[in-house]
Amino acid sequence: MKDTKTVAQQEELSKNLNEFYLNSSLIATKKKASEKRIMENQMLKATGGKSIVFSNRCR
Repeated sequence: MKDTKTVAQQEELSKNLNEFYLNSSLIATKKKASEKRIMENQMLKATGGKSIVFSNRCR
C-alpha cells in the first residue's frame, strides 16, 4: 500500500499542473485576442476608418 503522504503529494502536484496548463492556455487565448484587436486597429488606420469584417474562422 502506498504511503498516504506520497499520495497526497502526487494529488497536489497533479492539481498544480492542471492549474498551470489552464492558466497558460488562458494567457495564450488572451494574447491571441489582443493581437487580433491590434491587427484590426492597424487595418482601420490603413483603410482610413473603413471597417473590415473579420471571419471568426480565420485563426
